[in-house]
Amino acid sequence: MKLKKSDWYWIGGAGLLGFLWWKFGRIRLLGPPAPAPYRGWIFPVPVWNSMIPEITSGYGERTGGMHGGVDILYEQPDGRWYTKHPTYTARWFHPDGIPAIAVGPGRVVRVRDTYQDDDIAQNILIDHGTVGGKPVATYYQHMDSTWVKEGQSVFPGQKLGIIGHTGKTGIRHLHFEWRTTGATRIDPEPIIEQFPIRIL
Repeated sequence: MKLKKSDWYWIGGAGLLGFLWWKFGRIRLLGPPAPAPYRGWIFPVPVWNSMIPEITSGYGERTGGMHGGVDILYEQPDGRWYTKHPTYTARWFHPDGIPAIAVGPGRVVRVRDTYQDDDIAQNILIDHGTVGGKPVATYYQHMDSTWVKEGQSVFPGQKLGIIGHTGKTGIRHLHFEWRTTGATRIDPEPIIEQFPIRIL
C-alpha cells in the first residue's frame, strides 16, 4: 500500500509526540527501582548533561565537628568540579543551574530562603512521615534558590530549587541529610545509594 503525503504527516506527528512524551512526559531513571520500603524513591540530584553526581564527603566526624550528612557534587568534562566560578559553569550547565529533587513523597515543613555568609544557608526540610516503621525527614542545604513553600506536598523527583553555595561553603554542591526519630541525623549514604537517579 502506497502512503499518501497526508499519511506521512500523521506518522511524523505521532513520532514527534512520542519523542516529546519520552523526553518530558515521564521520569527517566538510571538504575533499578529502590527496594521496599522506599520503592518509588529517587536520588536527591539528577544526572545532568550526562554527568553523574558523586558523593564526595561522607557522614561522620571531621575537622570542625560532626558532618551530619553527605555532600554531592558533579565533575565536569574537563576534570574540574562544578563550582561557583562562572567560567566553570557557563560551558557545561543549564543557565538555571542544577536542581535538587525530593527523594520521596512528603510535606515541606521548613524553607529558609534567605542566608548569611556563615553556616546558615538556604535550605529545605521535608517530612516524609513514617517509612518502614520509623519517622523520616530529609534536609537539603546550600540552595541558591527554593521553589517550594512550607506546607506544600511534594512527590518523588519534584524539583525543589537550585543547588548552590549559600552559607559556609566555597563550592557549589548539595548537602543532604537523613533524619529520623527526634531529628536524629543518620548516615544517608547506605540508603540513597540504593535509589535510582533521575535523568534530566
